[in-house]
Amino acid sequence: MKADGRVFDLPVVAASRWIFTCYGIIGDEGSVVMVDAGLPSSARGALGALRSIGRQPKDVTTVLATHGYSDHVGGMSTVLKQTPASALLPQRCRNYLSGATPRSFGLDANVRFLPMLGQHRFSAAAAREFVQTGTSGGYGRQEQFTLPFTPSGFLADGDSVPGAPGWMVIATPGHTDDSISLYHAGSATLLSGDGW
Repeated sequence: MKADGRVFDLPVVAASRWIFTCYGIIGDEGSVVMVDAGLPSSARGALGALRSIGRQPKDVTTVLATHGYSDHVGGMSTVLKQTPASALLPQRCRNYLSGATPRSFGLDANVRFLPMLGQHRFSAAAAREFVQTGTSGGYGRQEQFTLPFTPSGFLADGDSVPGAPGWMVIATPGHTDDSISLYHAGSATLLSGDGW
């Protein structure tokens, strides 16, 4: 996986593997905030993409997920093992960890999602990994929310993003009840996970 380049003119890089995209927000001091680490292979690819722009795993200070689906949190353990990063999740995930059941995605939402699959270069390996590891953390392929790591904290509407100056958390429930997006007011840019 290689970095897909900067997002607009911001210090943001994106690395994708099929429908799984990880963003790296580069801070003022060269620190990196990884957003949606994806699956384990996506996380490894994103760390490699950071190397291609002169950053190292030691530069990753934060890894966060825009929601708790397994394809967004599944690679966080990989990042945590290779970096000094703190793990941050949406505030609502705290309730899920306490036993609340996330709202089901639903068949109609799955059908609406199908056209998106064809908009990205297909990776059989990524699809296979999602099927094999989709129940090892998060929710979506399983009803209960589980994690193989302990989060360092939770992000709520209006919070600033640690390590990413100028970025703010916006609660954007809809796709999932716990969904958050990251907004950069200076450039009017929104990063959203599965934003549709």
